[in-house]
Amino acid sequence: MSVRLSAFLVLLVEAIAFAYFTGDHLVPAFFALTALLGALRNRRWIAGPKARIAWILFLGLLIAASPLVSPYQRPTPSGIFQYPALAHGVGLYLLAFQALQIFIDPRYPTAPPQWLRQFWGLRGAFPCYGIGVFIAAGDMNIDRREHVYFLAACAFHLAATWLYMGLRTRPVDSAAWDQSRWRRTRFQLTLLVLSLSVGTALSFVVLNYGNLVDRILSNMLINPNLGSTMGFSSSSGLDSIRAIRGNSANAISLRVYGEGPPGYLRALVYDSYDKGRWQRNAPRFELRAPDPGDTRAPKPAPAQTLYSVRPTDAPSLKTHEIWSVMTLADQIFAPMDTAYVSCTGDGLLRDSYYALLPRNSVPAQPYTVYTDNAPANEPPDAIVRNNLLQLSNEVDGEVRDFARGLIGDATGMEAADRVVQYFRQNYTYQFGIQVPPGQKPLNYFLLQRPPAHCEYFATATAILLRIAGIPTRYATGFVCASKHPYGGYWIARNKDAHAWVEAWIDGQGWVTLEATPESGVPQPEVLSRWGLLQDYAQHQAHLLRTTLRSAGLFAMLAEVPRTLKAFLRPALYLTAIVAMLLLLRQFAPVTWRRLRQPPTRATATSHAGLHALLAQQDKALARHGLVRRHNETLHAFAGRLETAALPSASRAAAWYRHYATLRYTGAPYSDALSRLQESLWRESAP
Repeated sequence: MSVRLSAFLVLLVEAIAFAYFTGDHLVPAFFALTALLGALRNRRWIAGPKARIAWILFLGLLIAASPLVSPYQRPTPSGIFQYPALAHGVGLYLLAFQALQIFIDPRYPTAPPQWLRQFWGLRGAFPCYGIGVFIAAGDMNIDRREHVYFLAACAFHLAATWLYMGLRTRPVDSAAWDQSRWRRTRFQLTLLVLSLSVGTALSFVVLNYGNLVDRILSNMLINPNLGSTMGFSSSSGLDSIRAIRGNSANAISLRVYGEGPPGYLRALVYDSYDKGRWQRNAPRFELRAPDPGDTRAPKPAPAQTLYSVRPTDAPSLKTHEIWSVMTLADQIFAPMDTAYVSCTGDGLLRDSYYALLPRNSVPAQPYTVYTDNAPANEPPDAIVRNNLLQLSNEVDGEVRDFARGLIGDATGMEAADRVVQYFRQNYTYQFGIQVPPGQKPLNYFLLQRPPAHCEYFATATAILLRIAGIPTRYATGFVCASKHPYGGYWIARNKDAHAWVEAWIDGQGWVTLEATPESGVPQPEVLSRWGLLQDYAQHQAHLLRTTLRSAGLFAMLAEVPRTLKAFLRPALYLTAIVAMLLLLRQFAPVTWRRLRQPPTRATATSHAGLHALLAQQDKALARHGLVRRHNETLHAFAGRLETAALPSASRAAAWYRHYATLRYTGAPYSDALSRLQESLWRESAP
């Protein structure tokens, strides 16, 4: 067992390193747990050549299905593995193959060549597969600050390998293995050279044929639709948000820590509509740090820079810390009334509509937005106002006549309410719409009133209000209203992507208008506790990793107690379920057997009554010196009664036999107790 435990230690170091550097925690943990079970078993499962091939193929299917259980979001590619899908798939497969070798005992019907035996089993090249695991983990997306941790993991792996090789001295069989030190050393050196040679050859293949190989592995191993990967760009069509909502709808896109629901978190704002698409034409400005005399400016988070977005007079600010998935690292999601932003990176930009954007693409890092819950009252200047009233040639006379008939002479908020209520009362929401060929999308939607999704309602609202002289802009982002049951943070999933309208109302400022029917607006939802437990565990691990990268090892260690406390409640739930399963496993078979057994007559009658009759009969015979011993069966006592010199002793013996038949064989007596009562032996019995 010592060899298996040392092999498990080698695999554990590999699994921890792979989980840390790739962010995929569940699948490596599963393989590590499998290896631990194999290391603790006294006997391993026996597998012949055919069984081993079947297991190897099964591992491939298991790795291919792993994204369904543990979604993996691909980081930025780097290193010899030009595409992360290839590195991720290779690393997981090598981990699984090592766990299989710990769990399964290979048996050979015939003695294979000695060199072939060394590539399967714990007596062979087991640690060499770890080289591939570390290459895969190291080439995923390691930050320069993480190189020291990667080197430390390599050192731990080397130490574990040294321990494993020292314990692995017992020969496979005395005929095929020389126990001399030189033979063992030569074999180890041969494996090392072979591993380096194979690694170099594989690197050459990947560099020259990486595109082809990765396309194959990407389709097999990684779900390309994980996370929000499209829809937030300089141009937004009438189906862009619908594509996000239908793309892994339950995948979490944003996690927000804050006191209350963040609500509308906009990513981009558009001002020009033509031919079914919205464009952004607003200039961008560089945000700067608050003035030194700004007493309202909050203190930025560690390793972050604070930027002032717009002036505010609010006495207090509302704080939301936002964590976005890796595929949304190029976006800053923030409410319209954001006053300050604290984030990492080398700068932050805003446009004329106060939509925020990083200067350069950076890895996904948390950022904090500070809002004042006050309307954005900065009126648009003449140029911006003109842009927000522009109408393309697509807006023809039919649409203009429709707007005048709907809005009439109403202005300001009254006009906006008329448009919003019209859509909410006369339309229905539907995920998707089919516009007939040759039809203009806007005309078809307004005049034919088909069911549609949020982009059509927002676009129509913006255009109708522009016709009425109200400046409007089209915004896209997420509506974040659901709370995670474990972490206490708010989440937005792909299904919560949305489009809405922001209108300038004289005397009120910028107002968010929601014209989509209620069934199409993301609502607060009671989330499945067990379905989100895995996400919660992965996010807590990501928190520790981010703290380590941004603030160092000691800051991460200071966060460990908080993380353990956060895991306490989910752990109690999980412990309760495991306890229930164990109790069910313990008592269910017994209960099932009892239910399947036919009821006996003894169970149909009163056990207490039967025992009382037996005690009464024993007492009557004991007065004549006939005492039933405690280890004497009823039939044995009946046989002894037949030889006793006592009147009607045979009748008493028959009573004991009837009692035994009723008690233990379930004889079909309809009134058993009364019959036994009547046939009790008495001294006066004939």
